[in-house]
Amino acid sequence: MKTKKIIIIDDDPEIVELLSDILQSYDYSEIKTEICCYKGLALAGEMHPDLMILGYNNADINGDIACESIKRNQVLKNMRILGMSGNCDGEKAVAWIQAGADAFISKPFTEEELLAKIETLFSIESKEELDNLHLKETVAILQSENRKLKNKLTELKYEKI
Repeated sequence: MKTKKIIIIDDDPEIVELLSDILQSYDYSEIKTEICCYKGLALAGEMHPDLMILGYNNADINGDIACESIKRNQVLKNMRILGMSGNCDGEKAVAWIQAGADAFISKPFTEEELLAKIETLFSIESKEELDNLHLKETVAILQSENRKLKNKLTELKYEKI
């Protein structure tokens, strides 16, 4: 059994259950879930998790605002945060990182992608490593947005022909 504590917060109960099942199947045993972000933040304050998997579009508070609140909290500020969203453009994803998320994952994602992000977050031991991860996440997001813009530009060129 892996002893890391994880909290999953997302307003979609099916996503919460799926993530919990995946993590349990990989021997993560201390998992708490919440579909209300405010309640999830309170639960995190009680349990002191090592990682929070946080959805962006929660009914009560957006993920980036929650991240900012967490990073100001003396008890939770060192907790790792994996932000996730299904409809997040590059600008929002970068805002996640700027607000305090340590990494970002877009829905839909594979189990392998999820676990790789989690293991990377758990392997970080220094502020420098964390800063490097933030930089890599931001670069990857911007590269993805750049590809989308290039594709759109190509489409527009062909429309004119």
